[in-house]
Amino acid sequence: FKVSAAPFHTWAPDVYQGAPAGIVGYMAAIAKIGGFITLARIFVTGVIEYHATWVPVMAAIAALSMLIGSVVALVQTDVRRMLAYSGIAHAGFAMTGIIGGEIEGVLFYVVAYAVQLIGGFAVITAVSGPEGSASDLSEYRGLWRRNPGLAAGFALLLFGMAGIPLTSGFIAKFGVFSDVWATQPWLVILGVLTSVVTLAFYLRITVIMYMEGEEGDPIPARASTRWVVWIAVGLTILWGVIPGTLLSFVADAFEVGDCLDDGDD
Repeated sequence: FKVSAAPFHTWAPDVYQGAPAGIVGYMAAIAKIGGFITLARIFVTGVIEYHATWVPVMAAIAALSMLIGSVVALVQTDVRRMLAYSGIAHAGFAMTGIIGGEIEGVLFYVVAYAVQLIGGFAVITAVSGPEGSASDLSEYRGLWRRNPGLAAGFALLLFGMAGIPLTSGFIAKFGVFSDVWATQPWLVILGVLTSVVTLAFYLRITVIMYMEGEEGDPIPARASTRWVVWIAVGLTILWGVIPGTLLSFVADAFEVGDCLDDGDD
């Protein structure tokens, strides 16, 4: 429910659309990190001896999440709801890492995605206003003319979510899919196919920003908003080119956790 995996996902689109954009970006990102850390620690280290029992259920949830999230996102006309359904698909992608038994790969995925999500909602805050409850696609027409920096930053973040090479999204997907390929190859094939579908609606937003619309009023963005967007873009590219900077961090994080479990200071 917390990670918005299907069939426990129905709350996500309404919450993403109804709450203030900044709060949604922060809470959705943090909730996914916390939820997946908990899932990974319970299933991979807590009940690993029952692996054969829970893997079919987890695989079904992952597959359903990828299918529902990617297909339903295609027909959305609101950017917030589109990101909500894409988040459901990402929950399925990340869950494949749990099935593969690699906690570090799962944490890399959710941290990289969380950074992109926070940056994306910072753009939404600037375009639709911090208190707005809707973010229609039409508001993004010609965004590159009204605020080139926001348009470029949003496009790069969307490419990261899609898993384009040289972004953290590509490394994250490659990692979790590699972990599960040996045991559940059908899930990897489904993940690759649904990733292509997600690319379609990310490109849809990019096309609207760069190839549609006439000259309009400039869209101002606070300095704090610009910093959030470009820090997120920088990390997305950095972790795509030098993933070890994040991989070493997540490995150390779970090493500390294991020490605490053993009763050490």
